[in-house]
Amino acid sequence: MFNRTLQLKDVYNGFPCDFSYKREFLITTSENRFIADAKIGIMVETTFSGDFNKFMDEIETIKKMINSIEEGAQSITKLMHLNTEVVTEKQRTDISTNMNALINRTNMVCTQCKESTTSLQKFLDKGNSSTENRMRDNAYNVVVKHFRNALKRYQTSQIDYKKSITDKSKRQLQLIYPDMNEEELDRLANNPNGQQTVEQIARSNFLGNVSLRDAVSNIQGKYNDILALEQSMEQLKQMMVELAAVVSYQGELIDQIEHNALKAVDYTGRANEQLQKAQDNKKKGSKLLTWFTIIVLAAGLGIMIPILLKIT
Repeated sequence: MFNRTLQLKDVYNGFPCDFSYKREFLITTSENRFIADAKIGIMVETTFSGDFNKFMDEIETIKKMINSIEEGAQSITKLMHLNTEVVTEKQRTDISTNMNALINRTNMVCTQCKESTTSLQKFLDKGNSSTENRMRDNAYNVVVKHFRNALKRYQTSQIDYKKSITDKSKRQLQLIYPDMNEEELDRLANNPNGQQTVEQIARSNFLGNVSLRDAVSNIQGKYNDILALEQSMEQLKQMMVELAAVVSYQGELIDQIEHNALKAVDYTGRANEQLQKAQDNKKKGSKLLTWFTIIVLAAGLGIMIPILLKIT
């Protein structure tokens, strides 16, 4: 715990002050109790409830799951860039397989994380004191906000990936059927039954062209990727809807806490500046008073010495 008030008093009184944070008393857990520094003479009576450590362990587990979701989003982005550079069917298949496995794995983590955050809600007010309940609330609010942000980034990475492979499919469709306009290409690239349509077009017009058969094969694989991404995004959408009420409240609360903290830091900084100015003015006033006293004494001596000499 850091006592800013005592530090400001020292500044005002002209005492040397170190602005680094120093320990005034140590807070730790020993048999589920806060232990104060006996030298300072501060005793803290607050005790932890029996499941406090379990609650905080669950918070740490949620943090690890959030990190896993963030890594999943980054991996999808990397696969998207790799997909733009593939030249063989094997490369495309490998990327597609990795992408589907990654989405399945990360979606499972998202579900587990959502279930964990939901289950923790009922333990927010189970502490033995208001202090412990605030600690629970603060820890919970932070992970909920980070979970929301991680879900958004994960969803955005999938949207970008889908757009990337859809654009590539449109380019390959144009190779197969050059007379298609942009609207027809969009409709076919996003049509769940587009795979069969592409096969029919290829067989009726360009079946003998090897490069076009490769393009058809690539497009067929991309349809599967698009469907997998759409299913995943639908799951994420439902998950975010279910979290909306909690996230809205907790997010606003966290934003307010951060806003208040920043204001407090700003006010403290300005108070330090004002106190420093007051201290400087005090020193200047002391110097002026000293010089004024010296001048008065010198003037008095200048007047008194001639008078005393005449008398003697």
